[in-house]
Amino acid sequence: MWIMQESVSIDEALKKEVLFFEQSHISSPRLEAEILLAYTLNVERIDLYRFPEKKIPMEIMSLFETLIKQRADGAPTAYLRKKKEFFSLTFKVGPGVLIPRADTEVLIEESCRLFPSHQPISILDLGTGSGAILITLLREYPYGYGVGIDISETALNYAKENSRAHKVDERARFLKGDFFSALKQKEKFDLIISNPPYLASGEITTDLKFEPYGAFYGGEDGLESYRKIIPNLWSFLKSPGYCILEIDPKKREPIETLLKHYKNLYRAYSIKKDISGQDRVILISKGDEMP
Repeated sequence: MWIMQESVSIDEALKKEVLFFEQSHISSPRLEAEILLAYTLNVERIDLYRFPEKKIPMEIMSLFETLIKQRADGAPTAYLRKKKEFFSLTFKVGPGVLIPRADTEVLIEESCRLFPSHQPISILDLGTGSGAILITLLREYPYGYGVGIDISETALNYAKENSRAHKVDERARFLKGDFFSALKQKEKFDLIISNPPYLASGEITTDLKFEPYGAFYGGEDGLESYRKIIPNLWSFLKSPGYCILEIDPKKREPIETLLKHYKNLYRAYSIKKDISGQDRVILISKGDEMP
């Protein structure tokens, strides 16, 4: 960081802040600095290269430096920008809601393999957070409708706002509660999907400290959410129907063991990998063969 005496160019600002990020041990320092400067200037990243000599107004530079300092202190870039991209869509996020991750996009990809795009499917999203999963699926299935459940009122407010922004609010309903307990009656769904909390307390690292603890903490062994979801799954899933759960690759075996207690209630299951080749989701089929 430095004390500004006069306006600096885009190129000068980037060079100095990239160096600061490197010294602060921020991964991908150039990318992070570019994202924050583009956000501050309200331009696309490519514009930073189109006009590298353009001077940055002092008040804009001051804001940029504030964001840089907050990022160096650990604040997530998505919170600073107030948005996060997921499956080619942009979602509003902020303190109190989980930031969507690229690894979770495999849930969308697997869901889209199960049903034709014109089918009016019903979707239940457990632990909906910002609504990214449910809203993305409703965009992929224009005749579908869905219910998103979350225990956090803050998260639900983000989900509702995002559903309006993406024009699916008339097909989405958001409820407050602990997974299935939010449903007042035994509704049944074609697809039940969830990225539940699955980290044990010792696995929640300091780089996650700005996001809500409850979005990560899955009990002492990280399996508490699965113990709530899997035993109750069958009462809310149509036959044929599917459930897709995100998992921690390290917890595949105990989740499979838990699932096998209910082997008379489902036809089959399979494990799908994410973009990095890690076991990321478990796909469960009720009353039909796996696709």
